[in-house]
Amino acid sequence: RQPGIAVLAGKLPGVKVQPFHIPKDDWPEILSDSDAFNHRLGISNTTRGIIGFGDPWTTPLNQLMELLDQAAPHAPLIGGLASAARAPSSPSVVKLNVSR
Repeated sequence: RQPGIAVLAGKLPGVKVQPFHIPKDDWPEILSDSDAFNHRLGISNTTRGIIGFGDPWTTPLNQLMELLDQAAPHAPLIGGLASAARAPSSPSVVKLNVSR
């Protein structure tokens, strides 16, 4: 692995932001426990949207999307997967996409 940085900046008056990060080794627990999933992502009945960026090599996207549909069916997921690589740890780019 090499050092990296991710930055997201914005001005969102009156918006509560709940940052989250799910390391590769934490996915099995998060995917098997909906309460842990909701807690880690900060999902509640006041959630109005989710901004997410994932690594396609470590993010179980199908399972994540299913859980998001159950936990916050009213909240759009905005973001995308970051990679133009053919293998893990290769150079990456970011493409933003809107889902739902």
